[in-house]
Amino acid sequence: PETRYYMGRAWLEREPADLERALSFLEQAREGGVAEGRPDLYRRLGYLYRDLGRTADAVASLRVYLDTPELSVEERRNTQNIINELN
Repeated sequence: PETRYYMGRAWLEREPADLERALSFLEQAREGGVAEGRPDLYRRLGYLYRDLGRTADAVASLRVYLDTPELSVEERRNTQNIINELN
């Protein structure tokens, strides 16, 4: 599952990015339990879902990310603003 996380990130960083392939790998990483040690996985998923027009999935993922206790005030505010824009 950890490899899936990095593969997803790699597909995002390509030019042009392959959003569907990146999403597939990141969802597999989440399902494999990688998200427990990487809350940023939910942020990445939220942005991908948003970019792919999957608003409900984007909001759900970003809300999980927003529950991360280690988020800075700025990151928490930015994430909440994105959620507000999507609603």
